[in-house]
Amino acid sequence: MSEVQNISCGGNYSLAVTSHGKVFEWGGLWGNNPQQIKSLKDLQVNQISCGSSHSLVVTERKDGVYMWSHTPNLGTPKLIPSLEGMKVSKVGCTETTALIITEDRIIWELNWEKISQLLLVLC
Repeated sequence: MSEVQNISCGGNYSLAVTSHGKVFEWGGLWGNNPQQIKSLKDLQVNQISCGSSHSLVVTERKDGVYMWSHTPNLGTPKLIPSLEGMKVSKVGCTETTALIITEDRIIWELNWEKISQLLLVLC
């Protein structure tokens, strides 16, 4: 694994993103040896965040957000189409949801049922 740029810890698993934009996971279903997430191998990722059983990553160009659950049947990262092309500044996961802040200061909340615009930050 090349130099680790960022790390995030979830319920019983962890993610790391390298200086080359590759994402590795370990713990939980994957055991204790870091393994590259193969479905993200062709992307350059610069942000990661873990919730208790879900994760988010943002592409290097900040225009693609991928989310997935850490359960056997939902374990493949999926692009969130309604956020495609939006310039993402920051992502963060809570126990059951995720928050995304775009460069135009709009905050989005995601869960498995919906994506909602929360508010426009004026400061």
